Amino acid sequence: MDMAEHTCKQFDVYIHDIQVVELPQEALKHALLSTRHPLGPDPRPDTPSWAQSLEYGRAYHRISWKHVLSPAEDAALLEATLSRFDTVYLDGSVSVADVLDVHSMRSDLLFDSNTMQWLLLHEMKLSIPIEVMDSAATVRSEDPCSRNWYAALRDCLVRSSDDQPDNRAPWIQSAEDAARLAICSYFYQLKRYSLNPHGVRFPPNCGNLSFFYVPDHPEALSPYSDHELCSRIARLGHNVERIDSNEDDALRKERLYYDFGGRYHTIIVDSQDAIMRYMPLQFHAQYCWAYLRTAHTLVCDMEDALVMESLSKQDEDYLDRIINNIHYEQFLYAEFSRSVQADTEILAYIDRKWSLTLSLTQLEQFANNLAGTLERSLQRSAGKTARRQEIALFALSLIQLIALVSVWADYLNLVETYGDKNYGAFPWAMFGSESALNSFNVLLPWLLIIVSICIMIWCLAKIARHR
Repeated sequence: MDMAEHTCKQFDVYIHDIQVVELPQEALKHALLSTRHPLGPDPRPDTPSWAQSLEYGRAYHRISWKHVLSPAEDAALLEATLSRFDTVYLDGSVSVADVLDVHSMRSDLLFDSNTMQWLLLHEMKLSIPIEVMDSAATVRSEDPCSRNWYAALRDCLVRSSDDQPDNRAPWIQSAEDAARLAICSYFYQLKRYSLNPHGVRFPPNCGNLSFFYVPDHPEALSPYSDHELCSRIARLGHNVERIDSNEDDALRKERLYYDFGGRYHTIIVDSQDAIMRYMPLQFHAQYCWAYLRTAHTLVCDMEDALVMESLSKQDEDYLDRIINNIHYEQFLYAEFSRSVQADTEILAYIDRKWSLTLSLTQLEQFANNLAGTLERSLQRSAGKTARRQEIALFALSLIQLIALVSVWADYLNLVETYGDKNYGAFPWAMFGSESALNSFNVLLPWLLIIVSICIMIWCLAKIARHR
């Protein structure tokens, strides 16, 4: 350990876990096609301090917050949670439970009524002595990809698979149950939709952990870009990522070390105020990722329905709502980028790592192409309906012709029985002679039958060409 580190006694580590919320497709469809409503007012509107900066530029001004759980308020839940955290060791003797600030643990439900996007946020704080931090950031195995306390802590917060036992901290499980009830209550009260709590899912492996390190004496580690301990702390996340990434991509400055990864994000700052500055960037990236995941599922489901030709006019309106939401998300991304112009370098770095702008653009193009395909499908369906109507009208015309032939046959019978002169002078005046009238009477039915057959053959040939 460097001598300069002796003046730094402790790291405060603020951990944020943002979890995706997955709703049934029918519930999302109902919500998107109905009037937008934010969550009801929270009786305890104590949102996190960093969340206030989301109002800058009014990018996320429509997000509603609902505090769902604080483990410190439930003694039994807190004891069970600490027991689970006591299995996660930072070094050989100190566990997460030993350095955890129990009053910092909280869970909040976030909802954006514009996009119908839900997120569940968990927060906690660790106060780690510098000597423990130095030991926790040391790789003890010859294998650099061996598990460390990052991975062990993630197992307490994020479920890895639905097929495996749920070994997460009881705090997380209780928070998810409370979030399910809040979401179902929202749908029932404001959307008039009965949603089963079991239909609200928290998909496995969809939680992203952001670690904000705040040293008590940042000048002792400055510049962060050259300090060996800062590099080892950032490497904790790289060692347990599923996909290898280049550590050199991290942004290193005098008092900022910003390493944005896949599932783990390590940010070393110089004060708690810096968390209010950079946590909105983390939230923005993970919100966009969650939205892309939800929107992609909706659009792909619409594509499957289109292939099966099971779409209706309401589905066309539904797809329009999805496309409008995608446009809104692009607008929101631009608004947020404008509101954090001082940190455009970091935002560009995050966008480059996760390809957020490119993904939004491609999703928009895919949805627009799908909308065009749906429109053409509806036009083809309307064309088929029009052709069926034409056939029906043609059949009615034939029936009328047959009826006309029948009427004319009755007329001929009357003429044969009583003679033409008993029925006035009109036929004689028109045809000039009895023989001409008789010839017309004989030829007209045959002419009508021949014309009807010709029209029928022409219509059948036209239908065959369309097929």
